[in-house]
Amino acid sequence: MLNALLVRQLYESAYIQRWNDHARTIGFTELDKQAHKIVILYTLTKLEDQVNSPIANHQSHEKIIEGAIFEFLYRSVLTDIKPPVFTRLLREARANINDIVFKKLTPMLDGVFMDKLTSYFSNDEEWVYEKRLVKAAHDLATIWEFRVIYDLNRHYYGIEETKEAIESKIDDHYDLHSVRELLLNRRYYGFVDLLGQLRFQQRWTKTPRIPPTSVLGHMAVVAILSYFYTVKLGARSRRIYNNFFGGLFHDLPEVLTRDIIRPIKREISGIDLKQFERNLVEERIFPLLNHSARDEINYFLFEPEDAGKDPEFVNKVRTGETIKSGLSCREIGQKYDTNQGEYEPYDGDIIEACDDLSAFLEASLSISHGVRSNDLLTGREAIFHTLEEHTRAVNMDELNFAGLARECQNSIEDN
Repeated sequence: MLNALLVRQLYESAYIQRWNDHARTIGFTELDKQAHKIVILYTLTKLEDQVNSPIANHQSHEKIIEGAIFEFLYRSVLTDIKPPVFTRLLREARANINDIVFKKLTPMLDGVFMDKLTSYFSNDEEWVYEKRLVKAAHDLATIWEFRVIYDLNRHYYGIEETKEAIESKIDDHYDLHSVRELLLNRRYYGFVDLLGQLRFQQRWTKTPRIPPTSVLGHMAVVAILSYFYTVKLGARSRRIYNNFFGGLFHDLPEVLTRDIIRPIKREISGIDLKQFERNLVEERIFPLLNHSARDEINYFLFEPEDAGKDPEFVNKVRTGETIKSGLSCREIGQKYDTNQGEYEPYDGDIIEACDDLSAFLEASLSISHGVRSNDLLTGREAIFHTLEEHTRAVNMDELNFAGLARECQNSIEDN
């Protein structure tokens, strides 16, 4: 399922500038919008779980993830069409627009996934709950963006009309428990607001790149790559869920620390940086989450503490109250990947490799545009060797990270 065309399509959204007919202090890209939307979607899902809504089961959770990826890919094909125009086009020519998008995406996706994507956009009787949550997350992310740019544009003709149209959209979602909770509870909205700040934090800050990408956008790409690799293993629902959201939140502490690069993490003495990150997250972020989300993110990022490498990149399962690490992806699949998901299987090896693969692609895209600093050139080479090590370590044909990296590099250079 994973191929160079699909991976490159993910990054197409990094070129699409949102609100580019408004004054902005920084750019807003479609990649960042989709990434923030997925964070909001996670938050809404956890709030729905509190009241045992129809959404609160793992199979539906997997469909929510799929819906988020479908929307990501759909939007990446289209340019930044002004929302009122886009809404009218969908109303009057939805089938034609779908055909354009499906034709573009078909060579990138295998038959099963493409069939699901086609069903999602063509059949309003399926995916009912999932589409409602995805749409709510979409509108909430748009409102968040607009509030950032509103003061700069409040003297422009028509801005109040735009404001009213955007804010009125949320009325369509007030029957959802999660939306009411998010908007009425300052701590839940605080999580969404805080994570939104990772849109402003740029990757590779020491060197110019084209396209520039944010930490939040990178997190979403890692999540989606992790999803496709996990599905490629034939994994069950809970393993897919854990690897997707583990990938999404793997850099979450950076909203509090910014980027502490790996050499510093390895070489600094006198302070346990991982424990320092954990303390900050427990103090500043965990109070903004409900118990279920707090427990999950703590498991993804900080357990077990004595794993020998960053816990977010450790393969692990839960057996009762005990967290077991030191497992291979193959062993997780054979012993702990059950339909019930009671072991909470988590493939840190996959997430770590996808983190490096994303960095490799960021460097390769910039080099292809002629922005080729020494940091990018040497960094890309070093990352490729690391991807070769990941591939040898997992020793599974389905997890050829270096092979995909080279395929993507060749595809980028050929174009």
